[in-house]
Amino acid sequence: MFSFGLFSKQKKDRDLGLSSKEDADFESQVRKDGFQYAGKRIAEVLNQKINTRSLAKQFVLEELDAARHGNDFAKIFVKNSGFSPSQYIGAMSQTSWEGEESELEQIQLFVRGAFLSKISDVDLRVQVAITVVDEIMKIWELGKYER
Repeated sequence: MFSFGLFSKQKKDRDLGLSSKEDADFESQVRKDGFQYAGKRIAEVLNQKINTRSLAKQFVLEELDAARHGNDFAKIFVKNSGFSPSQYIGAMSQTSWEGEESELEQIQLFVRGAFLSKISDVDLRVQVAITVVDEIMKIWELGKYER
């Protein structure tokens, strides 16, 4: 979700005036509704693709691993996630994406392609992405939401 390399081409396209009206409309709606509402709705859709607690946890750990390199909003979230650094540091390198797309890769690509890539404002994109991770943590009772 926080793979900034993924968005570099899209940012260049936007700088060249190549962004679509649909993307601009989506971003406008996110601003209107607020990032918390948008993140919660995206998480609800995303969660339909997550079929096990272990998949949810690996998704969260990989996103925390990436987010720890993000802006202050992301770093604060990671610090307060309820996971220790030893749990998420290196999580991205633990998943093999060789061969057929894994379930994890499919959900990550889905959330990036269907939602996050449509937001040109990096800070807003990070806020939405963090909210998605937080909502998945709530749904599956992970990290700071674990009972």
